[in-house]
Amino acid sequence: MTDDPDREMSIIYDNRSRIALRVQQLKTGKRYAQTPPSSVRRMISNIEMLEQEGDHVLVGANFLAVESRPRRTVLWAGRTEYRLRREGGTFRLARKTVTLVDRVVRFAQSLRKADLKKAPGIAEVVDWAVALVAVSADGLSSGVLRKTLGALLKNRDDVERVLSDPSRFRG
Repeated sequence: MTDDPDREMSIIYDNRSRIALRVQQLKTGKRYAQTPPSSVRRMISNIEMLEQEGDHVLVGANFLAVESRPRRTVLWAGRTEYRLRREGGTFRLARKTVTLVDRVVRFAQSLRKADLKKAPGIAEVVDWAVALVAVSADGLSSGVLRKTLGALLKNRDDVERVLSDPSRFRG
């Protein structure tokens, strides 16, 4: 738990009465997060050791999670950093930081819904994410799109249409 949910990640930020209510609901066996549960698949790539200092190791990785529900599919893309601590011949997770690349996902989703000759699939979105990392993109400027959009869109007319007015697709 955290004292400041606006500045720190927290799975649960409840007062005592809300926690008691949660426990009561769990005891009934009838409290579900999702019905029916969504299907989630995760792809992890570009795993790299970023630094090592004493018994601590910092590891980074890119990810794409695809959540499939009955009426929609949601893409979650981002970067995860793991701070590992060596204890007794094994590693323990000391800290995990997840950074979502929401703008990239919204942009890709808007292209999937657009009237294009060939809408991008999941494989193209993954290829594009790799291309964005390769050019060290920190945003979706026209220059970044010009360099990387060919990995996302396979039809030249679609690429030109998006490049002519990218703001229509920014989600």
